Amino acid sequence: MTLEAALTPSRAIPPATQGYWVGETDGPKYLYILKLEGDVAAYLGRSPTKVEGKTIIKVGFSKSPMSRRDQIQGNYPAGAFRWSVIKPGDLSVTPPYANARVAIAGEDAMKARLVEGGAESLGGEFFLAEDWLVLKTWSAGRFAAEAAQSAIKPAIKLLEPACV
Repeated sequence: MTLEAALTPSRAIPPATQGYWVGETDGPKYLYILKLEGDVAAYLGRSPTKVEGKTIIKVGFSKSPMSRRDQIQGNYPAGAFRWSVIKPGDLSVTPPYANARVAIAGEDAMKARLVEGGAESLGGEFFLAEDWLVLKTWSAGRFAAEAAQSAIKPAIKLLEPACV
């Protein structure tokens, strides 16, 4: 990047003149847990002893956890804090769920498990959670999503053409 390009501010986007919808089409979705890498105490402005053994996470679902991480990270200036995908570990061995409805069941279960386990809500899908609870949260989300997926599988099979 040239010095001139680095010093040039980004261009503003003109406001819309009419309503519009921005969204992602339905289809296969992954559950994910993102972790904020960096000094949690400094980020929250708290004493290190108050956050020892705790992690800032974001739970959710997306067509691509890596792309979602990049979208979130892109809203922060470059610095000492970075988001990383901690779950799922390997997308090649973790198949996505059929659709958003199934993934929402998993996301809701993850949020419920975090609250039940005493995690502190930081707003929306962001939580300050003890490290052990993050793993329990992933298990709860997967269990709920797999139950929701199983409930729709008979309907999916009915819609598939018969093999001849």
